[in-house]
Amino acid sequence: NGEASFKMPQYDVTATYTLKRDLSVETQVTVGDDHDAQPRYRVQKQGNTFQPVGMDQAQVMALFRVHDQIEDQDLAPVQDYTVEIYAVDIEGQPTGDAITFQNFTYAPGQYIVKAVAKDGSNYAGQTLESNIFTLYQGYELTVAPGDFATYYREDDALYVEDEDVKLYTITAVSGQTATAEPISVAPAGTPVLVKNNSADPEKTTILLIPTTDQQPDAVTPYAGFVGTLEATTIAASDAATDRYALNGQQFVWVKNPVSIAANKAWLEVSTGDNARARAINIVFGEATGVSAIDNGQLTIDNWYDLNGRKVTVPNKKGIYIMNGKKVVVK
Repeated sequence: NGEASFKMPQYDVTATYTLKRDLSVETQVTVGDDHDAQPRYRVQKQGNTFQPVGMDQAQVMALFRVHDQIEDQDLAPVQDYTVEIYAVDIEGQPTGDAITFQNFTYAPGQYIVKAVAKDGSNYAGQTLESNIFTLYQGYELTVAPGDFATYYREDDALYVEDEDVKLYTITAVSGQTATAEPISVAPAGTPVLVKNNSADPEKTTILLIPTTDQQPDAVTPYAGFVGTLEATTIAASDAATDRYALNGQQFVWVKNPVSIAANKAWLEVSTGDNARARAINIVFGEATGVSAIDNGQLTIDNWYDLNGRKVTVPNKKGIYIMNGKKVVVK
């Protein structure tokens, strides 16, 4: 039952180590202004890719902020982290592979970012997802082929690049007609009519593009062509004012209150200026007068009916538009 013992030799040991903060702990990445949970940025097509409007690469990078809440300081992008961008599905979840900032195409859609620690920095891992941000090329509007739709914004001049789409604004209302003047660039704060002239039944999505580098048309809309930025209700017509909502082809009299979506417009006409028409048809050009003409004398090709459809030669009685003027065919 003896005992054994030994003595450990002594060594001098030096350990070198670096502490790294895990980016997933108390570190937050945000995109854009802290006051805007889901910021929107406009992009425009350039060749096969899109580019942000009004921002260079440095300004885009400045939109991404990674904040260390423990140290209460922002991380330096060049030194501490790189950005990974992910597309977002309709449920707001990241989808697909990570996209580096250098390879990002700025295609319209919704995205989130994550910050990934760089080798050699004082951080490791990656942050959680940022807030969602949206890249958009313009404002989409659904218009059936052959129909009109109204649109209204206060902050953007608007135009279209589609040859099948025309913009108008209402400049006058007289009796049963509303005069629509064509415009190439609608000034901000101008209610517009959007006409889809396509013959393709599948082509229903119209893109209205904001612009700051094109000169808006000099146009004075009819004072009773009223736009709204928010969803609202058009009040029923009353003794002083007739109100009309667009049904795609014409403005129809509002007997009872009607709900209308945001960024839409309607007509309000003083009953003293109107014959209380049950519907107001859209005509093109200035309504400078009404003349009568016999069927046998019709030889001009530029004829339109009151819905804006071109006709070869009117063969029915009624009011038509000939070279921008109203004509009564007897």
